[in-house]
Amino acid sequence: HAILQSNTFIVENAKNNPIFQENTFVQGSPYLAFYAGVPLVSSTGYSLGTLSVIDTVPRHLDEAQIKALEALGREVVYLLEARKNNLKSIREKNSAEVSFFNILEFIDQMIWSMDLNLKLTYCNKAIYTKTGYTAEEVVNDPEIFFSIILEEDQPKITVFADEIKKNKKGVCTFRIKHKKGKIFEFNATAKLIEENGVPIRIDGISYDVTEINSAQKIIIEQKNKLVLASRLEALGQISSSIGHEIKNPLGII
Repeated sequence: HAILQSNTFIVENAKNNPIFQENTFVQGSPYLAFYAGVPLVSSTGYSLGTLSVIDTVPRHLDEAQIKALEALGREVVYLLEARKNNLKSIREKNSAEVSFFNILEFIDQMIWSMDLNLKLTYCNKAIYTKTGYTAEEVVNDPEIFFSIILEEDQPKITVFADEIKKNKKGVCTFRIKHKKGKIFEFNATAKLIEENGVPIRIDGISYDVTEINSAQKIIIEQKNKLVLASRLEALGQISSSIGHEIKNPLGII
């Protein structure tokens, strides 16, 4: 009855009320006599339920008590809608995060996250191509993470992390070893992530620069060869000129 009303529904003495006097809860335990119910109506006009008070003895509510009950009803509606909106925001945030991480899985570069103790907490699938280990294996076993980094480059990771903690960002070059033995070179860029001003983790991306560095080395080698060849050619021309002048001393005079 109360939920169908637009105002507070009050039954001062249910035993004398023709609608409720035969009710099971009036005739038997808990032997209700008084009832007052405020309809809980959402901001969009939907009836959500009622906020009710009951007693086993007849009662009368004055105007102030009715207004207080109605105010409490509005507070209940506010809390219910706030909770609903909060849950909606959480679902939307979770959905956005799922979409974001799904995108990361298709990126060729290694995307990763580690805690402040340098324990890897996330890595996308790209790590499998470069190491032969799945992201789950590397995240769940810290020993694997450090074993794939060449031993002579491991101190760089500590320096890298210290730089990030100090400057809130950092860069690093290191090499990792595939399970089958191939060596890859990486350039890493990372940023310190904070929450309310408190550092909580380090997020980064590592680019495979193996082919680029290899190509650059070839270019440098070819350039050096050209420079050497040019110098040898020039030296040959000088030697030839000197030899010619020695054979023709009168030309010098």
